Amino acid sequence: MVNRLIKGETLQEMAKLPSRSVDMILADLPYQVTKAKWDIMIPFDELWEQYNRLIKDDGAIVLFSQQPFTSQLVMSNPKMFRYEIIWNKVRTTGFLNANRMPLKQHENILVFYKKLPTYNSQKTEGSGPSHSRGTSGTAKNRIYGHFNTTNNTASTKSNMKHPTDILTMRNQVGKGQLHPTQKPVELMEWLIKTYSNDGETVLDNVMGSGSTGIAAINTNRDFIGIELDTDYFEIATNRIRLWWKVASPYEKQDAVCDSQHHYFKDEIGINETLFKLEIKDGERLLKYLNKRGLKLPDGMEY
Repeated sequence: MVNRLIKGETLQEMAKLPSRSVDMILADLPYQVTKAKWDIMIPFDELWEQYNRLIKDDGAIVLFSQQPFTSQLVMSNPKMFRYEIIWNKVRTTGFLNANRMPLKQHENILVFYKKLPTYNSQKTEGSGPSHSRGTSGTAKNRIYGHFNTTNNTASTKSNMKHPTDILTMRNQVGKGQLHPTQKPVELMEWLIKTYSNDGETVLDNVMGSGSTGIAAINTNRDFIGIELDTDYFEIATNRIRLWWKVASPYEKQDAVCDSQHHYFKDEIGINETLFKLEIKDGERLLKYLNKRGLKLPDGMEY
């Protein structure tokens, strides 16, 4: 498993990567809705030129968005747009406009692809077995034509349910938040496991604080991350290197970090020097170690 972290302008750095080298692209693109220096929209034509070149023919491109950016992003490539997932963030925002419009509680997750990609349904336990609906026979429909129907009987003894297009996961805010638009690692893991397989390569071309990289490590995927902002690149690099050193299920690996095209390698081991880690990841790290009967080496802290 390889992590490659690249500091630089996203279009320029993507142009240097080999064609058809990425199995999944997962990114939270800038929407250009604030005055933050990092919130500058990437030109769609140039973005899709690189995405189409890098992604494998059966790879998924999964992008976060909010309106009106959602509509702009869909219409920038309607041929490849397939469907959206609604992320219910649980926590609400927009209180200053509460007397003018509903509070905001969701974001869009847009799925694009050329050919049908990997889709690993992330089933969850429900109550009772799944049932098909209808009666035996042949039905006629003005839109779909003739089709067969089935008996209204249990189709499986399992009570595992397929996911819907609404995901409910609490957004990270306040203490431990490293980036204004930081996404929960749990959510990124869910998307990575759904649209890629073990050992494949995930690209986040605007990685921010590195949550996609953490999720890639946790799901045993190779990761390529690109970030222009110096401060966020340093945060992501420290965060990912620490998490990979200690939480990786593998005893020894080679890590490659491309910082302004300067390469270095680290052997991964629990007794390497650790970097300071934000509190939420630190708690997860300790749970991981405790579950396996491990602990941080003496003198190390998160």
